[in-house]
Amino acid sequence: AFRVRRILNEIEQPMRNELLKRAMTVTVEGDYRTLHEMASDNDLPEDVLKEAFMHRKLHGYIFDGTNLISETFARKLKEEIVSLGEADANAAIELLNKRGIDASISTLIALGFEIEWIGLEAKLKTK
Repeated sequence: AFRVRRILNEIEQPMRNELLKRAMTVTVEGDYRTLHEMASDNDLPEDVLKEAFMHRKLHGYIFDGTNLISETFARKLKEEIVSLGEADANAAIELLNKRGIDASISTLIALGFEIEWIGLEAKLKTK
């Protein structure tokens, strides 16, 4: 089994490296894109594109692991969340979802919030 795995790895690694090289050149446009959309548009596996985005500077964008959000749009979103006057992470995620963003705690962290857990409840703190 080990030998078969090693042989498969030797075959797959050059292909993955080639895909990763392509992924490193993918450009981002617009205020908001999902990793899934970007991978589909560029005919790349999501895990390869995610690896590329994690290892390169995405000028003008923040990346939360599944979403790409322009820094300008991110500032507007953060202002909207702060204007809610609540420190509830769920309310912030709901607001982002209403704006068409598939948001999570990771999105809030990428937007510049700190998360404080009180029991099972997540509270937001601005950095």
